[in-house]
Amino acid sequence: MPDVSSLLQRAEEAAKEGMRMAAEWLAVEMRLLVGFQGDDQNRSSPGEPPYRQTGAGQASIWWEPTADGARVGTKPIGTDGVIGENYMAGWDAGTIGPARPWLSTWQRYKPEIDRIVRREIIMQTGMRG
Repeated sequence: MPDVSSLLQRAEEAAKEGMRMAAEWLAVEMRLLVGFQGDDQNRSSPGEPPYRQTGAGQASIWWEPTADGARVGTKPIGTDGVIGENYMAGWDAGTIGPARPWLSTWQRYKPEIDRIVRREIIMQTGMRG
């Protein structure tokens, strides 16, 4: 009979790895979401994700592993962060101008995130359910 403590520890590690995989996938999806090329005449409308102008905002979307999984966010852009740490988050919240949600849309990806994490747990432990 397998050691329950060992199995739970493997499941916890598998869940963390699954979260790292899901965060990497989600960062790519978020970059794609804000990747539609705009120009001076072709701008996003309120309620739409911001269109890419220079690509700096799109490139600022990142993910990183953490002790209990991973996180997805944005990093400062511009020379010494002059444009600001919250540039892309500001578009999402509407603090820069009319809201152009992109980051908050991660919730629509929750089923896929759950699937990635569950798959990793099953693959590493054989546990189902």
